[in-house]
Amino acid sequence: MGSLKNYILQHKLLPVNIDVCNDYAIYVVVNNNRINCEGNIGLIGLKPMTIAFYEGDNWFKEVEAIIIEKSGRTAVEISLEPSAFILNGFSIYSIKSSRNYLRNFLSRKIDLFFIALKNKFQKKHKFEMGALSIQQLFDFCVYPRPVYLLSLNINDIPVCFPIDVVGQYSDNRMLVSVRKSNTACTEIIRSKSFCLSAAPYDQKNKVYQLGKNLPADLKDHSNIENKYKFKNSIPYPDFAFQIKELHLIEYIEVGEHYCFYCKYIETETVRGNGQLAHLPWYLLPAVI
Repeated sequence: MGSLKNYILQHKLLPVNIDVCNDYAIYVVVNNNRINCEGNIGLIGLKPMTIAFYEGDNWFKEVEAIIIEKSGRTAVEISLEPSAFILNGFSIYSIKSSRNYLRNFLSRKIDLFFIALKNKFQKKHKFEMGALSIQQLFDFCVYPRPVYLLSLNINDIPVCFPIDVVGQYSDNRMLVSVRKSNTACTEIIRSKSFCLSAAPYDQKNKVYQLGKNLPADLKDHSNIENKYKFKNSIPYPDFAFQIKELHLIEYIEVGEHYCFYCKYIETETVRGNGQLAHLPWYLLPAVI
């Protein structure tokens, strides 16, 4: 029974060093044309699954689908539809359906069955997604999804936690989404500034521990023993790299997330050994 449960629980996103994921590409389909959209696409919500493109290029106002390629071949095709969410300067879409060419029809059905079972094992989590939405998330994450560390001061206490619902765009723009249940949102809205840094793959255990230790009220931050450096009085972990100080311009609610539209006003390039990212479990043997 234990081995079956372990098999069920493996149906998830797993950590990978993004530097070894160099054979992936991502495109949008507009009027039957494929256009590379790397650096101009971001996942900004999970319930519902929501994607945002920066409108600096008019191509992104009429997107029909997303194509993810692996080793030059189509791996995933995701159909989009316009979303009701509005954010000035961005085109926002919801995921309508997805097709994964890396998994055959039977594998997809089996995956969906085990994802649903895994949901039952993990009912204690407040943030729940349906099995089909989780499968669509896994499809989107065939293009590796980088992990960041969001850090700020709350009542003079350094607070830091990992996030991966982030979009990085041209002209220093970023969309950073945080669950509404995280009371750090209140401080972000009040102070309008925080740091975002790349989470190092070789420190993934520390990164995940930061997420586990985060209390709901943030009054007694149990990970305060971590060492922090400061950028303009904003803390960031001493093991992080590519540190950006972000200034909040605007925010909207996207389902169960706040989506913060920011510009980074200062960046510090500290060399790292590769950023932590997430890939579906079935791709890990191909990149390790």
